[in-house]
Amino acid sequence: MYNGEDTEITRLAAAVSSSKVTFGIEGDLDVTCRNYKHAGKIEFDLIVRGDNYGKVTSPLTGRYNLMNILGACAVSLEKGIEFDQLAEAMRTFRGVKRRFELVGDVRGVKVVEDYAHHPTELRAVIYAAVECNEGRVIAIFQPHRYSRTKDMMEEFAACFDSADVLILTDIYSADEPVRDVSIKELYKAMDSDKFEQMEYVKKEEIPEYVSRIARVGDMVLVLGAGDIRDISGELVEKIKSKHEKQRVSE
Repeated sequence: MYNGEDTEITRLAAAVSSSKVTFGIEGDLDVTCRNYKHAGKIEFDLIVRGDNYGKVTSPLTGRYNLMNILGACAVSLEKGIEFDQLAEAMRTFRGVKRRFELVGDVRGVKVVEDYAHHPTELRAVIYAAVECNEGRVIAIFQPHRYSRTKDMMEEFAACFDSADVLILTDIYSADEPVRDVSIKELYKAMDSDKFEQMEYVKKEEIPEYVSRIARVGDMVLVLGAGDIRDISGELVEKIKSKHEKQRVSE
């Protein structure tokens, strides 16, 4: 089972003699979709080797999750699971912790957590947020590991472009010894002109800072695999407190 949209995987698969099943959104693939949407929620007609099996819906969002669902459909059908069972499972599956997880919706400001810490993941999550949210996307990112940050500096510098506001904080070591790289190098590698605002903020100061700049319609993404998740609850409370103070003053 493999992503038939990926030319490199397709090339490698051609050298394998075992049976193959391709899945994906675009192209002449074994398991694919028609009439699809992936902003806000996922909905599509499942097409298997040219036959329309029926409608699949999911509360998840984003093109990357649509791809994940098509891969799961391909595996499930090959293992003999009936389409009706498959469709019901997709309809009721709410996702996993820290994967585009809504942790708060305060006065029109959504706070979403995601474990994404690799450039490809980060790009996909931010793009999904842009697709499903009408307001700004504020991305808060804590790099994970000095070695990864240094080795993939160029990729990290280019993966946040879809965000409106970018907030960077210090690298989470994950027990790695301190290396000759810091958040300053990543910040300098970024093109700040691509954002409405780009800032470095200490982790403990992020909730207060974001609560001051967030406005109705914004989606705030808390991104990273380290302890950046610790700020989510405080961030929601700070935004709530700011809105309450504004309401009282009015």
